[in-house]
Amino acid sequence: RFILGVGLGGTAELKALGEEENPKIRGDMLDESLEILKGLWSGKPFTFDGKHFKIKEPVKFKPEGNIKIWVGGNWPNKKPFRRAAKYDGIFPLKAGSDPSLYPQDYQEILSYIRKYRKSLDSFDVVKSIVTVGDKEEDAYIHDFMDIGANWLLEAFWSERCSLKEIQKIIERGPPE
Repeated sequence: RFILGVGLGGTAELKALGEEENPKIRGDMLDESLEILKGLWSGKPFTFDGKHFKIKEPVKFKPEGNIKIWVGGNWPNKKPFRRAAKYDGIFPLKAGSDPSLYPQDYQEILSYIRKYRKSLDSFDVVKSIVTVGDKEEDAYIHDFMDIGANWLLEAFWSERCSLKEIQKIIERGPPE
């Protein structure tokens, strides 16, 4: 199984690499890129004539199996969540002084996505967390699962977790 995670990326990182910094233009480029991937993965000859990208000679490519696309985005920006509604899942983030997303945020996010998607069946909803392995945490995680989160992503940030701590988290396994 392969899951492709996409998003606009961070302006600072893109600037350092000499890439497009304007988030509106990056969003347009991402939308075109996703159209191209879907077209290429269809197994039918595909061409594309977009504002940013062009494929003039027909290309035919069909990967084995289904490749899911998860779209990441900062809540409460709406565009990434409309984009996610067209694909297979959402990886919500939140910028600002309090980057935490709470169950109420997830309720708002899923309510918004439902406006642009017939059903959330087979739609992946990711909750990112650094676990510590206690009962309070299990209850906290279950609050998100009750709302509709169906994937838990253990966020190993190198500045917060040593290799030894990461190994302990992996050995402990998922929350109950």
